[in-house]
Amino acid sequence: MKFEIDPFEFVPSKSVLKKVKIVASKEKLTAAAGLGTLIEIFDQSGLKDQFIKCLPSRTSSRSIGSYKLALNMLCGFINGFDCLDDFDHMDREHALKALFDEDIPAARTLGDYLRDFSEENIADLNKFISRMGWGMLHSLSKNLPTEYAPNTACLDIDSTDHPQSGNKIEGVAWNYKNNWCLDSQVVFDQMGFCHGFDLRAGNTKSGVGADWLLDLALTDGKRQMQRKFEGKTFVRADSAYCKQDVFKVLLKKGALFTLTAHNGTTHWKDRFVKEGLSWQPWKYSSKQLDWALDKEKELPEVDLARFYWTPSWSEKDGKKLMFPIIVKRTLNPDLWINQLGLPVNCTSIGVY
Repeated sequence: MKFEIDPFEFVPSKSVLKKVKIVASKEKLTAAAGLGTLIEIFDQSGLKDQFIKCLPSRTSSRSIGSYKLALNMLCGFINGFDCLDDFDHMDREHALKALFDEDIPAARTLGDYLRDFSEENIADLNKFISRMGWGMLHSLSKNLPTEYAPNTACLDIDSTDHPQSGNKIEGVAWNYKNNWCLDSQVVFDQMGFCHGFDLRAGNTKSGVGADWLLDLALTDGKRQMQRKFEGKTFVRADSAYCKQDVFKVLLKKGALFTLTAHNGTTHWKDRFVKEGLSWQPWKYSSKQLDWALDKEKELPEVDLARFYWTPSWSEKDGKKLMFPIIVKRTLNPDLWINQLGLPVNCTSIGVY
């Protein structure tokens, strides 16, 4: 997999953390024992210098410095802290205190630190995340054995609600599931690396802001035609992202993509009846057949059909875009349903 950006060099960098001496003890174990190791890996991975550039400055002589404050925040994220008050329990972790040379900040200090972040700092951090994701994917493609190395990039985008219990949290609101929450939208690849993150108000509709987030996530140094003809960058999303701004950014970037068709956008249910479909049976691979035989499972009967959809916004000067819509039906012998003019043996439909 070829990357045109200058990926991070994962070579050891000088650490700002203290050396920790490990000795035998009868003390009880802690669930946070691995935090120090993870933070040391990040600190010495070559990511530090670019990360520091994204942080607000801290020049007070009493401050432990912006970078150490950020590392403490990372410890909390990894440990699953739900709020700033949880950081006041960090001083019980003696290994972390030793690693930071006793400089474990209070929750109030970290709250003041977070309020120092400007819109520019947040934008720079998102660029850092995207570049780090591509850099780590590039590193794995070079260093893993061939059978495990990723030779494509498959990016997924989705949103998640984060239920809250406080009333004074900025952005907290009721969402469509009646959860009092915040909301986040994330782009991540098949290896689990993040390529973009957006924290939003809890009542933000799914898919809002996806265009700029995908544009950022697909910043890997490749031009549209190069990415398109290589055919190694894929994007997947559900029907909330089946909309004009998402189509346009994916086409501009030259990524291959599959979006679940939204009826409100494509009117596929109406076209379904008008077009008429020619169903073709799905053929399982030998690997899938061997798996089913080994597990003594019966693979379902699956048929596929396709028709084409042209968005009205793409029709200009006698030219237009045509997107294939794939319809999948699966036989369930226990149910007999007749929907949308389909044969009675179709019990589930997937549209892509």
